[in-house]
Amino acid sequence: MSFSLHHYVLLLVCILTCASAVPTPAELAPRACSTLGPANISNLNKTAPDAYLNGLTFALHRDGGANSNTIKSVVSFAYIPPGATGCMLQIDIPKLPTRNNPGPIASGTGTQADVWLITNPQRSNPYDVNFIYEYSWNKPPVKNQFVSTTIFPTNSPTDAPYRTFLWSGTCQQQLSFQFELSDWQQGSGDVNFFNTLGGKIGLTPIGFRIVYNC
Repeated sequence: MSFSLHHYVLLLVCILTCASAVPTPAELAPRACSTLGPANISNLNKTAPDAYLNGLTFALHRDGGANSNTIKSVVSFAYIPPGATGCMLQIDIPKLPTRNNPGPIASGTGTQADVWLITNPQRSNPYDVNFIYEYSWNKPPVKNQFVSTTIFPTNSPTDAPYRTFLWSGTCQQQLSFQFELSDWQQGSGDVNFFNTLGGKIGLTPIGFRIVYNC
């Protein structure tokens, strides 16, 4: 039994139609990432060495010269869901000025910061919503790994927003990072802003977040 030319044409049209209905990789919608703002930022202040200064204010300070850091910050993220993958630490500084940052967020000539992944102590209940890690100048965290550096802008207005990833690695239920102004810098430096990434309604997002499940 043989097909006529008409049957062959119909079969070819059917094959082409079915093939065109299958989405190509370029047509597939990108997977949305999940994000999480800090649960707490601890300011380690040399002038108040035993004080636990917690909140969402990010602050760094150095007087200039070697070993002159006097304020460091530990940015902690909690409640990262089980099974989360591909965690990344992102810094996001919008074009300045903004409503909540009408002036510069940094000053001085030494505003490059070192970023360290730290090792948090074990917790009996990692999902206790009332728990925060508390660190002070005399009770600093344990540094695990140096991961990157970042420079905070000292001018306002700025020419463009600044957004980049400072770390990527395995997700944990809690992740914390210590920031301190790089000690090789000879000049003084000061950084101060309120972290609004993570749902502060009405405020321009600025600061740090964890991005995962991309």
